[in-house]
Amino acid sequence: MKAKNMFLVVLGLVAVFSAAGLGVPCDVKAYFVSPSIDNVIEPQIIQALSDAQSEILIAMYSFTDDEIGNAVVAAFQRGVDVRVLLDDGQDSSAQGREWPRLVDARTPIAVEHESGLLHDKFAVIDCVVVITGSYNWTDSADQRNFENIVVITCPDLASKYREEFFRMAREIGTEWEINKKSGESDIRCSCLNRLNSASYDDFHSVDGIGDVLAQRLVDAQPYASVEALDDVQGIGPAKMKAIIDQLCSE
Repeated sequence: MKAKNMFLVVLGLVAVFSAAGLGVPCDVKAYFVSPSIDNVIEPQIIQALSDAQSEILIAMYSFTDDEIGNAVVAAFQRGVDVRVLLDDGQDSSAQGREWPRLVDARTPIAVEHESGLLHDKFAVIDCVVVITGSYNWTDSADQRNFENIVVITCPDLASKYREEFFRMAREIGTEWEINKKSGESDIRCSCLNRLNSASYDDFHSVDGIGDVLAQRLVDAQPYASVEALDDVQGIGPAKMKAIIDQLCSE
């Protein structure tokens, strides 16, 4: 029964996103924990953070899970552009909170300074994946509560969450440092969004892309990364560069 219910939930989410006109198909997976079922959601979050290649944006009301904190710090230390928004209640060295760990690692953090107002619980990874739901990144959420997350691979939706993340940061009064990593993330995300919204005619306008290749490129959307262009049959390094140069520089 539980498997059937999860299947119905996933189908329902796909239908909602299609109806919203987000442009390209979205892959949606739902996960649940309860007092009798734990260690289901935490591994999914850690795996997604470990797979991140370019950018992780986190907006979280409560963040006390050491294992997830380790994954965030590890991503930052391997060169991923990590940015974190936390509620004011997290700005503390109280036992168990991840704030000191992130600060010690020099991870960029901003705090909403009126405690209790930042109730968001989402992360955006590599401009493609959104993780959201009721689940705070805490041991209590994993081991004692009834909680859920959805992991949504959907570039259009990720773009909307990414925009909201930076809008929230501006409203809080945060001026993120523009460094090499953040600049590269912005360029990569912008290019990926352009590739996923490109039409048959857009691809066909690139030198060396004929009717068949243009259709293959459309059929391969959504792309999980810019590099995924190279997975399309007939697209080698030269054609990939031509596509990026034309579509991502406009």
